[in-house]
Amino acid sequence: MRQKKAQLSGCKGTPNAEERERMEQLADLLRRLDSLRDSERKDLSRRLHDTLVSTLSATKLECDWMIRAQPANAADGQRRLARVSESIGEAIHFARQLIDQLWPVAVQHLGLVAAMEGQVADLHARCGVEVRHDVRGDMEALPEIYAMTLYRAIQQAFNLLTKEAAASYIELTLRHTDKGVELGLALPRIKTQRNLASFDNALMRERVLGLQGEYMFAEDGQGSAHLRLFLPLPMQGLEQTSA
Repeated sequence: MRQKKAQLSGCKGTPNAEERERMEQLADLLRRLDSLRDSERKDLSRRLHDTLVSTLSATKLECDWMIRAQPANAADGQRRLARVSESIGEAIHFARQLIDQLWPVAVQHLGLVAAMEGQVADLHARCGVEVRHDVRGDMEALPEIYAMTLYRAIQQAFNLLTKEAAASYIELTLRHTDKGVELGLALPRIKTQRNLASFDNALMRERVLGLQGEYMFAEDGQGSAHLRLFLPLPMQGLEQTSA
């Protein structure tokens, strides 16, 4: 099985001091850009929620009230209002999905496991994929940056799946032990090589490395892929900023 581990490799010979310094600078730049992108996403998601979703929700409530208030002989008006209400409901659902992509507030409000189960349900509704998930250990005690990193890894993998390319099931494991927390994703028989290659995410790898963790992506050449993330328990004084 071919493996792509989270380490510098592929260079001819051993990098000299100057090359190692450049590589370290590049990795540091990627982590800072990733952090900046998340800050911008968080701000945009908050603005979308506070303006677009709030306005659409208030408008939908007004439409629903008018539907109930229409006299019985105003069937045509009721049908039109019902279509308006349905369209607004679809817009609200889309906006909430976009907000979750930008900044998954469900992790903060509901916890990692509940937010993950929401992703599982959405994937099944969208692609008909069964997710066989096994969670062990207390996930609610994780630092926010750990929970966000794990959630984003799951989210990014699920987002790459389509109804045409996805397998019939996915195996997902999540373990919290006295050493750290580990996420495993087994994706059997992905139907297109393009989808398979996309699961190896460079920014996610750098994020995991920035937390002193381990990142491994492996494929077997027959359309199956495995993704493993391990985050060690945070040391005293680790900055717990948002992922």
